[in-house]
Amino acid sequence: MPSIDFHLSRSISRKSVAKDIHELLDSPGVWMGYEVHSMWRQLTHNLQIAAWIGASIAYIEGEDPIKGMIDAIRHVIDDSVFNKIISDLERIRMPKRVERYEKG
Repeated sequence: MPSIDFHLSRSISRKSVAKDIHELLDSPGVWMGYEVHSMWRQLTHNLQIAAWIGASIAYIEGEDPIKGMIDAIRHVIDDSVFNKIISDLERIRMPKRVERYEKG
């Protein structure tokens, strides 16, 4: 299951709001290479910043800011647990491919 589908399935806000939260937390920097994406995620995957982002997006889109905040915090917690597991499995299955990706 792609990351966005997983996060949307666990959201409590409207799917359009949850999708916007997910995209802002994860997507910027993806097309600029691993280092930029990594720096962006380090910034946005701080619980306080993620909560602020989620509440702000929800408020702007007319959703309850608390729901947006919860969705963003869940996103960060899920990523911290599942991304580690997934990357460890990828290192076991495809070590050369993972090594190339991390170098950029």
